[in-house]
Amino acid sequence: MRKIKILIAIGALAVAVGIPTAVMASSGEFFASPNLQQATFTTTAQTTTSSKTWVDVKGLNQPGNICATGLVTATLSVQLTGAPAGFRIVDFQANKALMQPGEIRFVPAGSLDSASFTFVANATGAVPDFHAYVVQWHSATGKPVTLARGTFNLLYQQPGGGSCGG
Repeated sequence: MRKIKILIAIGALAVAVGIPTAVMASSGEFFASPNLQQATFTTTAQTTTSSKTWVDVKGLNQPGNICATGLVTATLSVQLTGAPAGFRIVDFQANKALMQPGEIRFVPAGSLDSASFTFVANATGAVPDFHAYVVQWHSATGKPVTLARGTFNLLYQQPGGGSCGG
């Protein structure tokens, strides 16, 4: 009987430790101490067609290469009217990797509704450590959507010594 109680206790301990570990592994974590920030904005209205194809959002992309390591945080804020729109941020220097959580959807409820979302990525391990973050969007339903204005703010940590690649 005592052996059974010990086995039950060991099993309970394994479950108590295993479940949080599995949850952490499926959600992911990144760490950094950001020391640089870049932002772009646009106040020029852009309209999609009925196309559901991803296109770059003019005026909301980071110019040039970003020399980053560790956690990169990007906050996208937009003012929309019309149909729902899908947004994503792609790192074209890291095999077109999507910042997490991938595609998000903004659904305007009226004229010029505002929405904001924060994306994250782990810049560690990309060779070289240059990154080119591009905001893309499309009409989620195939109906026209207008982006009236928007901002794209990027927080990141530059590698020690400010050098990239190698």
